[in-house]
Amino acid sequence: MDNLDKVSKYIKDAKKIVVITGAGISTASGIPDYRGEHGVYVMDPGMIDILSIQTLSSNPEKFYDYFEKMLLGIHQANPNTAHLLLADWEANHGKNITVVTQNIDSLHTRAGSKDVLELHGHARTFKYLNPYRKEMIPADEVVDESGAIAYKQGDEIIRPCVVLFGEMLDDHDFLEAEYKISNADLILVLGTSLTVYPFSGLVNYSDESIPLVVINKESPPVLRRNVTFLEGDIVEIMVELNEKIM
Repeated sequence: MDNLDKVSKYIKDAKKIVVITGAGISTASGIPDYRGEHGVYVMDPGMIDILSIQTLSSNPEKFYDYFEKMLLGIHQANPNTAHLLLADWEANHGKNITVVTQNIDSLHTRAGSKDVLELHGHARTFKYLNPYRKEMIPADEVVDESGAIAYKQGDEIIRPCVVLFGEMLDDHDFLEAEYKISNADLILVLGTSLTVYPFSGLVNYSDESIPLVVINKESPPVLRRNVTFLEGDIVEIMVELNEKIM
């Protein structure tokens, strides 16, 4: 039995699947990878400093000059076949699927997945930089058709509801991800190199007897037993798997 057949059997047999996704699942939608061999942060490491809470607080114009371009690319993207197949397996094939994602692009939600934990937040809403202002602002109220963001609301700066460099992940969402992973009977990792802590440690919350499948263009440093690696294009591999499990 080759690895593709083995993984298709895992999916057929599984009832509770946790899918951990990173930027690699969205590249087919036109959103660039960030940490791959030619990723945005690899080619221009300075972007990490720009997309930080420190830059937003001290120089919001500089922060938004880049974030506007990023957000415009997100708004122009559509879910690809990999996103849609995950939603289809959940809706039409009896799989209980939780998606745990690093991505802020909302493509899993737009594809129809119901249980999505966005550990790095999302760009659908904004909030005030001032922590005492609790109001949430829908993105379409502050972002115009050209992608320009009205980041000053009165005398105050607003910020996207994403986790910026220099910030911690939301404890509630992370604990929920830990719980779902610890109760899953299959873990699929799609399009992430698992190098960003603490996201990278999530796979360790599953028992090593539970199959762990990694689908990516490069092998991640996963140090545990029972790992199956499928190397290649995520969309192509997902289509092949879908054909085998139907």
